[in-house]
Amino acid sequence: GSEHCTAKANSRRGRRPRLYDSRGQLLPDESSESSSLPPEGHELVPGVFISPSDAFVRCALAEPSGVPKLLVAPSNAGWGAGQLDGEYRRGDWLLCEATADVVFGPKPEEMWREMLYTPKGMRLCSAVAHDHEQDGA
Repeated sequence: GSEHCTAKANSRRGRRPRLYDSRGQLLPDESSESSSLPPEGHELVPGVFISPSDAFVRCALAEPSGVPKLLVAPSNAGWGAGQLDGEYRRGDWLLCEATADVVFGPKPEEMWREMLYTPKGMRLCSAVAHDHEQDGA
């Protein structure tokens, strides 16, 4: 049968949750030493987790109640010091409220169009305070 993974936490001692399979065996921690994210994932917003480890994905796929919504987005991006902040201040980026519905709702190829051109996306973007100063003001 498929293995069922669970996360067990010991918050009284300040330990992060560990991943166990259905037989109680501890799954290896596959995250790199330099990663600040625990292998079981970090909840960004309710219902949306990010993880540097494939152990989290293996547990999600082994879930006997069915495969959860899963988006695998390998990427590599780099900015120079202050570049992203400068682009944001110029208005090159729109910041929108993140929700699980936004991440998992539309088909991946339709996500950006939905966020930019539908009332749903516009409501989310207009709800975010734009606290940056205008350049040259």
